[in-house]
Amino acid sequence: MAAEGASDRTETPAARRQGDDLPGAQAIVARLATTHTQLRHLHTPGSAEDMLAQLVVMASRRLDDVHKQLTTLAERTADDLHRVAEGRMQINSLGILQNSALALDILAARRADAIEHLKDLIHTYQHATTPQHRRLQNRTGPSRDAAPTAPSAAFARRP
Repeated sequence: MAAEGASDRTETPAARRQGDDLPGAQAIVARLATTHTQLRHLHTPGSAEDMLAQLVVMASRRLDDVHKQLTTLAERTADDLHRVAEGRMQINSLGILQNSALALDILAARRADAIEHLKDLIHTYQHATTPQHRRLQNRTGPSRDAAPTAPSAAFARRP
């Protein structure tokens, strides 16, 4: 019974997250209305579209990996600070945060870069897989036959 409680304390919320609720996976669903698995098998293997799809999936997974690293470190650091505030942790003469503050900043910057990279790849994938006549329609406005589409909340393109 004590072992159960110990394992519960060591598993952080970041470690329990599933792939579907991570930002990279969410972006693929929101922007492309598909999943990693479906996107990986959507096109003819070896085609340009397939290669772009694979790059989108890899970038999404990379974002998810960096996001998990960042949230895990942030939670561990928050736990340390909480123990210090409660007087349950001895303070090292070199400081409380030591390397974790720098590591958090680096991971936050890597996450921001991964988000921008994924946005760019998704935009490129959408451009490459949208037929030319639909791209022309989008420039001149929707046709009367076109169904209205809801704007996507995930990764809105900047002007």
